[in-house]
Amino acid sequence: MSNDTPKATLWMPWFIKDHKAAASTLDHIEHSALCYLKMLLWENGGTIPDDDKWIAKHVRLPVQKWKALRIAVLDGCIVENGVIAMPEIAAEFIKAQSNIEQKRRAGIASASARKRATHVERPLDERDRSVATSGAPRAGSGGGGGPNHGMSSVIESLADDVGENPFAVVQGGK
Repeated sequence: MSNDTPKATLWMPWFIKDHKAAASTLDHIEHSALCYLKMLLWENGGTIPDDDKWIAKHVRLPVQKWKALRIAVLDGCIVENGVIAMPEIAAEFIKAQSNIEQKRRAGIASASARKRATHVERPLDERDRSVATSGAPRAGSGGGGGPNHGMSSVIESLADDVGENPFAVVQGGK
């Protein structure tokens, strides 16, 4: 896999029931090593070198401790030709890579289509921008239909009643 190819190492599917079943006979140190091993396999595309020193470093155990736990932790893994693989993780990693690549291609195609499109093919909305907006109501003109819509005649009649004393309405009259 080339360095410019996106890798699905930021996340990893974790099938809890499967993991609990596989780890049911492990003690807490073995279980921790299994979790680190699965993450290590995921980060490396489903396979890692069968190198006890390298694995021990990455599962955060002394080499002798890793060698003592190795058989229990690698149960369910395939160990051949100097490589350790876990088929479930390798299959999920391939699916994740395929999804990333499909979305990458779709994004490139979408960006290319947007770049080629003109404003006639891709209007922002359905309004006609060729006509000025003089027909639209202006703020404060009373044509907006807000909470005081149609109240201007009522307000004018109150203003007439108030006369020179603006507090007359509140004080019960003139």
